[in-house]
Parts: sequence; structure tokens; C-alpha cells
Amino acid sequence: MDEKVAIQIIQKLRHDWMNDLQLILGYIQLGKPEKAEEKIASVIELAGKNRALDRLQLPKTTILLLLLNAENAHFQWEWEVRTTNSSNESFPNDDELKQQLVSIYELLQEHLVEYEVYHATLSIQKKEEECAFQLIVNEALDNTETLVEKLKKLSFVESITSTESFQIKWKQFRKVIECL
Repeated sequence: MDEKVAIQIIQKLRHDWMNDLQLILGYIQLGKPEKAEEKIASVIELAGKNRALDRLQLPKTTILLLLLNAENAHFQWEWEVRTTNSSNESFPNDDELKQQLVSIYELLQEHLVEYEVYHATLSIQKKEEECAFQLIVNEALDNTETLVEKLKKLSFVESITSTESFQIKWKQFRKVIECL
């Protein structure tokens, strides 16, 4: 990774942590300990989500998500990880997932409404033989019919729904190599 990219990510993370600490201190100084406790709980929850992503051993995907958040205040990513598999193997495939997210993000960028702030939630559910992904964007996208058509051309996308929120689902399967 380029040193400038690393510094950019570190600066964004430090900025966010300082904002959180200043809010907590402000709530305490204003005599609002319940608000401070709520903020502390949200910081702990975020740290837990980051730890869960770290445990999947997806350095390229993790750096991509952190970099996108650092570069784009108008499009912020969140993630949640659920796993039934405690092994430390590198599954899902980091390179493949990173490229899938880049492909989706590039298409989404073409359909963002100007001055809208977007929040995307990436859900990762890891099981023994498969890893399911769901990306949800709750804010309005421009020309969703065209976006859906473009997304359908991505070979890995399984389903797209655009009712109350815009959802994209796909999976990766464990590649089992049998030795005879």
C-alpha cells in the first residue's frame, strides 16, 4: 500500500476518534452522563464491527472500505459480520471480494443524487461452505432501472431489490480441491 494512502486512512481514523472523545467529554462537562454512556456504547459497537472484519483476514477489502470512507464524506460504508466458522482460513477470497465491491461502487457512483449523503451497509455472513454478501443503500439513487440493468451484467450478482432500500446480494463458495 502506498504510504500516502496509509497516512490518509490513519488521519481519517484519528479524526473520527478525536470527534468521539470530544463528544464524550462534552456530554460529561454538560452533566449528561447518559449521553456520554450512549456515545461510549456506540464507539464500542463500532470497534467490535471493525474487529469482526479484521478476523476475516481480508486486508485488501478492509483497506478499500477504510479508504473509501476517508476519501468520500458523501458515501460512507459500514459493515457487519456474522460467522458460524471460527477457522482462520482465508475465505472469502480477499482479492475477489475487493474487486466485486469496486465494481459495485463504480456503478453506484454513476447513480448518486447530488448533495445526498449515502450510507452503505455491507453484511457478510460466513458459513462453512459459502460466504453470503448483502449491500444495502437506504438513500435514493438516480435512475435505478438503468443501475439494475448494469448490476445484472456483473456475473457474481445473484439478486437486486429496490423497494424501500436498494439491496444487492451475492455469494462466494469455498473452492474445495480434492486430492486423489
